Amino acid sequence: MAESGCLLKCFSSEFEDFLKRRAQCKEFKKPGQRVLLKQSSKLRNGDFVVPSVLTKAAFPDRAHLQSFLSSEEVTVALQGFSLPIQHIDTTDDGRLCLKLFRPQTFHKILSNVKKLGSNYGCLQSDGDRVALVNSVPQNCQNSANDGGQSLVQLRGELVSAHVAALLRARGFIVHEVRSSMQEQHEEDFWNLLCNRTHVLETDSNSGTRELLLKAAAESQYKISSTDDRRHLTNDDTKACRTLEDDGLNSGEKLTKQEEVVMLDLKRFIEDNSIQTGKEGYDPNLKTATILEGQQPTKLLEEVTCLQSSLDLAKTKQAPVVVHVASHGRAFHSQLVDMTWRMLTPHKVTATQTHLVYNSVAARKSVSTSEQLTAYDFWRLRHSQMREASVLKYGDEVKGPGWDATITAMTAAAVQFELLFTSCQHIAKLDLSIKESGEGPQDNKGGAFILYNCARLATLFKHYQEAV
Repeated sequence: MAESGCLLKCFSSEFEDFLKRRAQCKEFKKPGQRVLLKQSSKLRNGDFVVPSVLTKAAFPDRAHLQSFLSSEEVTVALQGFSLPIQHIDTTDDGRLCLKLFRPQTFHKILSNVKKLGSNYGCLQSDGDRVALVNSVPQNCQNSANDGGQSLVQLRGELVSAHVAALLRARGFIVHEVRSSMQEQHEEDFWNLLCNRTHVLETDSNSGTRELLLKAAAESQYKISSTDDRRHLTNDDTKACRTLEDDGLNSGEKLTKQEEVVMLDLKRFIEDNSIQTGKEGYDPNLKTATILEGQQPTKLLEEVTCLQSSLDLAKTKQAPVVVHVASHGRAFHSQLVDMTWRMLTPHKVTATQTHLVYNSVAARKSVSTSEQLTAYDFWRLRHSQMREASVLKYGDEVKGPGWDATITAMTAAAVQFELLFTSCQHIAKLDLSIKESGEGPQDNKGGAFILYNCARLATLFKHYQEAV
């Protein structure tokens, strides 16, 4: 555990070592994967308990256990733990119960959280573990209305940023991958919501693409004869040009006029025993089109972008690759995954996983989220946050200081709302515009959570002043 590790985990580890060193049975081991120290559901018994099966394994003789607990050795040892222990006792059913000095414990934990801030509970990176978080681009034809970014896109960006933050907390060096094909967001609110300080913006027009084209030309899964296309659909067959004996062994030769290059995903999946179906990849993954005419397909451009990002990361070990895709792009995400594996057949591309998020819908409004862009949603929440501030503080709500506060609170509220719902479920938002006197917005939203956080902060402040 790093210096910024969680005190509760540190305390649990300390007590487990303490019990093992002083156990009556020196061969004491935890049965299976049992947790030694559990938080108590009945606080009258203490704050933590050791299950009876583990207590009996460590101290088969109950009389020996009672003698041990009352010894001066234990009294001295209890003073050295990271959290202050008031006393240790046993219950009638043989459990070992620990009671903490709660005021000191709360003070120590909260002080540590305040001191470490966002680094609390994080592991320090050793520099060896690398992760790529790939935000799968939306279909350009359906991505936005009238030039505005959709709420589904905003949700995807927030999910990607959240996944990246979680991986960093576990000690990974994280690179967020953004293709040069993806739309750029110049709005200030978008940059405020999605902190993309570790984004790798790669250009696919490099030597990487030629290497991938060469790999496609030499691949055993290149579809190059009528027999090889026997399992394809009629549309696939029409799209595929015969590549018989032209001696095409390089990416340069593959780019000749009217050339169509396809790879046989179905045979690749069967040869490598890759699981398909409900618990695996989509069974409809059959072909991947790499080249059409003289132009590489968007699929190849995305694979090139991923490979370029991997090259920039300069990792010696196989990285963790997370594809974050909307429900409508889940199949395409798997297509990119499999194509990348086929063109770079080594362990680096084998550790890929897919996180699929659902759409966004209105809950209390006639209008749907499809008619509301991300910027419209931001302006709605920003105006509501300002209105709530004016209702509470009146004419004081003026100037750049208040503007910055309202903007920061709006950003936090929007993040809460779109991340509050599990990814696999539709995020339902209250998009209605309340008239004066109609009451507050949906009390399950981000503003309500922020309000409760502020109340807790005030209570802790008063506690510090009074104690």
